[in-house]
Amino acid sequence: QVATATEYWILYRAANVPIRWRMNLALFYAGGLGNYLPLQAGSVYRFHFMKAVHGVGYSRTVSVFGQNFVITIAAAGTVIITGVLTTAAFTTRSLSWIMLVVGIAMVSGAIVLAVVPLPHIRWLRGRPARWWSEFHEGWETLRREPRVAVRVLLLEVVCSVTFALRLALVFDLLGVHAPFFLCLALAPVASPATALAITPGALGFREAAVAGAAVAMGFRVPTGIFAAGIDRGVLLLVTVVFGVGGYVLTLPHLRRARREAAVADPTPTAARPPG
Repeated sequence: QVATATEYWILYRAANVPIRWRMNLALFYAGGLGNYLPLQAGSVYRFHFMKAVHGVGYSRTVSVFGQNFVITIAAAGTVIITGVLTTAAFTTRSLSWIMLVVGIAMVSGAIVLAVVPLPHIRWLRGRPARWWSEFHEGWETLRREPRVAVRVLLLEVVCSVTFALRLALVFDLLGVHAPFFLCLALAPVASPATALAITPGALGFREAAVAGAAVAMGFRVPTGIFAAGIDRGVLLLVTVVFGVGGYVLTLPHLRRARREAAVADPTPTAARPPG
């Protein structure tokens, strides 16, 4: 989680957002806890915090989330391919063509998204035009600064390897023999599944993704579900403890920003002119 939070901090800094690493980490944990509420409340809180405290528009924050997702896909695909090939090479398990195709598709899709530039939509007007301009400018950061993308990619690989180690420990607790290389093919599917999930805290989606990958690598469904479920329990405990601390650290900054904004513009919202 610390590595994932640092990824966002690197992307924010590349966009010239002066958020400190410690505050970014607290905000990440607060958002992670809030996402166990409906409608991705934690992400909404992160968006609102960046807007109120640092003046970062919602479109720019969305672009940061999008950049991180593309890099996550690239890293996950790379680690999956590595895990599948090394499992087939150094263990008695056969090559999982399903997971190999999944890994290649993820890497290919990420490369296309990273290389092909976004279009300029000239016919937009008003707020939609401003939103698209902010998103476009933020998205192009990775194309202008590939070293930023490489640093975030390496951190995401660290995340996948760490999760693979956790899965290996869980399988050992379950009495299931699972070489580390095999866990390396399972772990990376968790991050994209978490990002795409529509349930609070990605409950069910993350576990189903890991279980599905486990089946593709030759495990039984209950084994994959139990492994992902045990890891979820530990993850939830960490999220609750540090998430509460995250809110304790970030809420005062948000409230101070609101007070300063009210002093700077005391006009009631309803009385302000449109636009």
